[in-house]
Amino acid sequence: MTSINWYPGHMAKATRELKEQLKQIHLVIEVLDARIPYSSQNPNLEKVISHKPRLIILNKKDLADVYKTQAWITYFNQHSTRHAMAVNAFKKTDIKAIISYCEAQLLRKSDASSGRQSFQRLNVMIVGIPNVGKSQLINQLANKKSAKVANRPAVTQRQQWVRLSPTVYLLDTPGVLWPKFESEKVGINLAVTGAIKDHVFDMEDVAFYLLRYLVKNYPTLLQRRFKLTSLPEDIVQLMMSIGKQRGCIERGGAVDLDKTVKMLLHEYRSGKLGLITLENHPS
Repeated sequence: MTSINWYPGHMAKATRELKEQLKQIHLVIEVLDARIPYSSQNPNLEKVISHKPRLIILNKKDLADVYKTQAWITYFNQHSTRHAMAVNAFKKTDIKAIISYCEAQLLRKSDASSGRQSFQRLNVMIVGIPNVGKSQLINQLANKKSAKVANRPAVTQRQQWVRLSPTVYLLDTPGVLWPKFESEKVGINLAVTGAIKDHVFDMEDVAFYLLRYLVKNYPTLLQRRFKLTSLPEDIVQLMMSIGKQRGCIERGGAVDLDKTVKMLLHEYRSGKLGLITLENHPS
């Protein structure tokens, strides 16, 4: 596969608006998918927000490999202006931890000002690519249905302020992708998790990529989920075995590959295959 060139118009506009709003922002919350922390981090956005203090949220921790998630947190925390935490957007203790961190930053800014400026409100901007769970996170932070939510990319298409506490205000921004996926691995990781629409890549290629990764890194989970006594060395044969085991059969008895592909991706995205992370932190 070659690099994918695409850039919806509203995403280009959102990037321009984001730059304009940054002047009034004290803290940026960057939401990443804990299963693909590197691939879900927009490199263009990194250039725009690099000068701001940042809270990196590894969302969907309930779907990711616990040990790899901790390694990513350690990696991100090496930078003095960044702090990382893993969260499940539907876990109240995780939501409280995010708000507490923001409130602590306000106190820190007030102490640092030494009376020269009164910081009575912390303006926070939340950013992230489509479908990393940003809208669900905002809803839980605000404890109401304040942001549009859907299980498809690019639902939020306008900026909106959300009050998190008496002193913390959050600016929501649309999910922004970048113009070109230079790395095939980044693009396909986004496709595996559903961060980009399924028609961008050939989903059969995506499913076979996932299956090869599972064989190499999570063979036990794969065998357990599909009740396989062994894993065939031939990847096509393995896919057929999975399809047969799940009853993805066409008329005449042949395995329905398209149905098998969709089933495998759905089971990964929903966490039914187990806690699986698709990439390690940089060494």
